Amino acid sequence: MDIFKTMKNEIESSSETRRNLAHKIGVDPVILHRIVHGGTCTAKTCEIILSYFGYTLTKRKRAQKGR
Repeated sequence: MDIFKTMKNEIESSSETRRNLAHKIGVDPVILHRIVHGGTCTAKTCEIILSYFGYTLTKRKRAQKGR
């Protein structure tokens, strides 16, 4: 599942209104509206929203090119 679907599911399943949720998370309510309706946001905003719901973003190690 991609991160935008994860955020959308978490936002929609929250018992809070989007406005209250945005206030608690510390982002503009327009951003949550945009995500719920299929839009995007910056990586930093993704990190803030996902961390509120208990997720962490980690960078995967890339496989080294053969030598």
